[in-house]
Amino acid sequence: MLQDLREGHPPEDTSPKTNSDRALDLLRDHARLRVARDRLTLKSHNKSLDPTLRMRVTAMLGALNLFLDPVLQYPWGRSSMIAATAQGHGITCVRAIRRWILNFVWLDQLPAHQYSRARWSVLDDEDIAQELQHGFTEHAKWGYIKAKDIIEIVESPEMQARFIALGVSKTSILETTVRRWLKKLEWRYGKEKKGMYVDSHKRADVVAYCQEFTARWQQYEWHFHLWNNDGTPLPHPIRFPVPGCRFRLILIMHDESTFYQNDQH
Repeated sequence: MLQDLREGHPPEDTSPKTNSDRALDLLRDHARLRVARDRLTLKSHNKSLDPTLRMRVTAMLGALNLFLDPVLQYPWGRSSMIAATAQGHGITCVRAIRRWILNFVWLDQLPAHQYSRARWSVLDDEDIAQELQHGFTEHAKWGYIKAKDIIEIVESPEMQARFIALGVSKTSILETTVRRWLKKLEWRYGKEKKGMYVDSHKRADVVAYCQEFTARWQQYEWHFHLWNNDGTPLPHPIRFPVPGCRFRLILIMHDESTFYQNDQH
């Protein structure tokens, strides 16, 4: 570089250009900006644009028109400031307009927004929702569940492994998120009502009753009188003795149908 200076040659910067350098080069390229302005004008005539996007496109056009006007010759900063002020916005919008224009020229992207769009939630994944429901139920079977319990479920290694597999980084959640999740999973605040079934099928007395019922049922199956689908009786069971007589068992199953007295044959 010193040798170039001694010989009267301007030094050359061989380092890669930054985004600021690219922006400065673009502001000098009025021909390219005019092409972008004309394309934005065509897009602004698209009736399918929603109001927010149309407002942003209008602001971009306003800034470009002011900047490219040969009579006004407004600088870049003042052009974007006037465009933002015309829509009742401040310095944040000024910076946004500049960024929108650069992204449109470089990437051919319009300034999209998320207003009125449903945001994706981890609860939209059925496996995650089911795993959370299972954890909630396990805690609630003791009578109630607290926000702290749900936070611990989310922070558990099992749930974190599911999040990682889904590509989600969520090491914990706030209590406000807990309330939103409970509402979305249709949990409600309230007292436990007497007689309400709670998942207690593993309780010792319930297991003992199920085993006793199953053993009794297996004995009864040997004495059921059965018919095939055509109504033909199958071979009679061996029955079992009862003091004074012998009899068979006829199994009657209820399939949630409604029967009346005059339905008898």
